[in-house]
Amino acid sequence: MLNLSLRPVKHLQQTISAKVLAAEMWETDSNRERWLDEMLSKGEFVENTDYVLANNDVFMTPTMAKHFAMMSYTPKGAEIRDYFIALEKKPLVARDPKTQALIESLLRLDELEHAQKTQAAEIAQTKETLRELEHRVNVQTEFFSILAWANLQNRSLPYSLAVEYGKQAAKLSREQGMAIGSVPDPRFGQVGAYHKDILTFIMGSIG
Repeated sequence: MLNLSLRPVKHLQQTISAKVLAAEMWETDSNRERWLDEMLSKGEFVENTDYVLANNDVFMTPTMAKHFAMMSYTPKGAEIRDYFIALEKKPLVARDPKTQALIESLLRLDELEHAQKTQAAEIAQTKETLRELEHRVNVQTEFFSILAWANLQNRSLPYSLAVEYGKQAAKLSREQGMAIGSVPDPRFGQVGAYHKDILTFIMGSIG
């Protein structure tokens, strides 16, 4: 019966001692040492990933041990290979309850953090949408084109005077640091829209 117990060594959670593995595969010490030296010299395995060195021994992962056994090309090596293949098919040993609870808590915390970030992004998008709607409402209720303001005054403006008022409104808006909008016009596509305070100053109040 094989005696190949696994144990954690350093950062590797499951390892098998190379000396123990060699003792199972070879009856004489000379064969064991020669075989181990040959396997390690092939350079197919990476220290601290596939194996670690500790207590004058090589502690290898089950995967590395399986490859070692396969490369021996012996009946005993085949038996050890089958042992590790069967080991891989076994369900994982249940974690310590405290460790499992900690892992679950961390996973829930990560999910909560992700949900909070998603919610924050949605809130920011909603605020931006509201600002855009508010701006549109303000433009519709507080900004007017020259001709629209004249219509509210029941005035008929010649084109040349409308252009002149537009220039004055644009200049005064810039001087006062007020926004200049735009509104659709059936004749010109888009025309300037100015705050009602600017238009009142230049063209007079409504009514």
